[in-house]
Amino acid sequence: MFNFHDSAKKPDFENKIVFWDLDGTLAPFRFNGHICDPDGSRHSVSLTEIDDGIYFERTPSKFMQKLLSDCNSRENLVITHCHADKEMRDKHKWLDRHFPSIKERFIIDEKISKTDTILTFCKSHNLELSEVVFVDDSLHFLQEAEKLRIPCWHISSLLDYFELE
Repeated sequence: MFNFHDSAKKPDFENKIVFWDLDGTLAPFRFNGHICDPDGSRHSVSLTEIDDGIYFERTPSKFMQKLLSDCNSRENLVITHCHADKEMRDKHKWLDRHFPSIKERFIIDEKISKTDTILTFCKSHNLELSEVVFVDDSLHFLQEAEKLRIPCWHISSLLDYFELE
């Protein structure tokens, strides 16, 4: 039986440490008119596009910029995957330009689990899981986090609760 009560619960970021995904969450996922790497890798962009500076062609989500400034979190952090050193550097530069208030960033190799990174952060900062929230656009990552009791939200779930003014 479905529990529709839980689906109506408003996200609570008040005084929480929020881990925000970058691609598909803080910024649109689409690159150069495509969603998947045209060269056939499992990434959204090709290494050629990364070398050409594709991350500087994208604009941030205005909705997300507003949400981060209004959500009353204790701290906003970024957690995102990358598969090339230049991609990591470019993501830092992009965040400096569009989300300069986010100082702590976990731009990690795609082989490293976002969930493990969040759990390690909580342990090293002596935090309870109830003190953090994870927001992503990938169900795979959210399911992994939810299984380990990390409070999490899919980006689409935020659209009905927060408005741009």
